[in-house]
Amino acid sequence: MLKIYGASDDLVEIEGPGGDEVGCYDSGVLITIGWTEAQAGKDAKGLVVRMRYGSPGFGSTWSAEVGQIDEDILIPWNVTVRVAERPYSALVIVDCPDDTPVTWVVEEK
Repeated sequence: MLKIYGASDDLVEIEGPGGDEVGCYDSGVLITIGWTEAQAGKDAKGLVVRMRYGSPGFGSTWSAEVGQIDEDILIPWNVTVRVAERPYSALVIVDCPDDTPVTWVVEEK
């Protein structure tokens, strides 16, 4: 299981496979979960999550966008979005296997 949420106004926390703390002051983070291409006997499958702080219309809170990697790559796991322990952030929970690859990139300002 993977959990993704914002902390303060400049960190995204990733708990679970590929766990990390991503510094992203004044930027968003695009997180890819899964296999973007068929490889090592696994089909392409997964999703992307974009976390942003202070998006227009969201005030001083973290928002989360969840989507497919590409139109032909389905989201194979249950995904839940709810309020995190810190109520200023969305919490994205992905019920994926422990060996699922997780990569991220801080978006340019």
